[in-house]
Amino acid sequence: MKISILSHCTRSLLLAAALSGCGLPRGGPSHSSVLNAEGTEQNPTGITVIEVDPAVIAQANVVAPMSIHSTFMGKGDFAADQIAAGDTLAITVFENVETPLLGNAGQRIFSLPALAVDQKGNIFLPYADELHVAGLTLAGVREKIRVALADQTPDPQIVVERTAGNAATVSVLGTVMKQGLVPLEPQVNRLTTVIAAAGGSVVDTADTVVTVVRQSHSADLRLDELMLFGDRDIALRPGDRIILREDKRTISIFGAAGMQGTLKFAGGNFTLSDALAGAGGLNGARAYPKGVFVYRMSGAPAHPIEKVYHFDLSKVQGTFYASQFIMRNKDVLYVSEAPFVNFGRVLDAIRGTTSAAENLSTIGN
Repeated sequence: MKISILSHCTRSLLLAAALSGCGLPRGGPSHSSVLNAEGTEQNPTGITVIEVDPAVIAQANVVAPMSIHSTFMGKGDFAADQIAAGDTLAITVFENVETPLLGNAGQRIFSLPALAVDQKGNIFLPYADELHVAGLTLAGVREKIRVALADQTPDPQIVVERTAGNAATVSVLGTVMKQGLVPLEPQVNRLTTVIAAAGGSVVDTADTVVTVVRQSHSADLRLDELMLFGDRDIALRPGDRIILREDKRTISIFGAAGMQGTLKFAGGNFTLSDALAGAGGLNGARAYPKGVFVYRMSGAPAHPIEKVYHFDLSKVQGTFYASQFIMRNKDVLYVSEAPFVNFGRVLDAIRGTTSAAENLSTIGN
């Protein structure tokens, strides 16, 4: 009889412990505990819980655009057809006399060795001495040479070909097919054409960020937006540096989503709907559609601002809100578990407790 009473008391104690839910595992905070995360007026936590509506979305989606310094905007194309220091000129002179000035007798066509434009913008031409050619077009150089030789050979015809030097180039680095120097040419002098000349990005366009550095200023642009908006196609200048890199922004996913872990952004405007789709949606056996949250920390590191955005995806309106809410780098997406999930854990605990008590009773008997 004593053993039976002891078994009954043991069963009652174990059952009470199970019903209290103490120590039962949970995938994260409950829906209600997140909603009450702000604490009380006497004991505030510093966390702000925000019910999402159109006004909240409009405010949350205000993000400073990728910076483009004014020094890059509104500039005309670089005069890539103008001669610059460092260029190399190939000059051929056609003379109209039997005894030419430059060639041997009977040789009316004479090609000069390649002439480099020095740092002062000059070339040396036999019988014409130094000629300043920097800033001239090929037509301007031809005319200048013709005039310089006209007193010594009648009506010479001049052909000038130019090979651009390093002074009229930009450097392209990072996730491009061909890293290196790209000469600025009449048809290759804007950001998109130079990237194309370098073979394009080896990363998907939507995942590529472009940085242009000019002296002490820089501009950051997304490659997909650069292709869509012509006003962002910067007119380049000699010496500009162009760096392409992969967009490595991520969010973290916890709770009752289809997966847990880190998810990489796909494109510029990566929404909550995109994040949920990338995570495999809500876990049908565990998720609570009324309890979808985005944790966001902003502000200075010394004084962080902690916000929690609450979405109710059990309503059609909540789904539309999710499709408009733009995620930010390092956001945390948390999906709370449905109340019945924890209730199921309690039932499992009760079954286990009852079974343990029955085993004790059997041993006592």
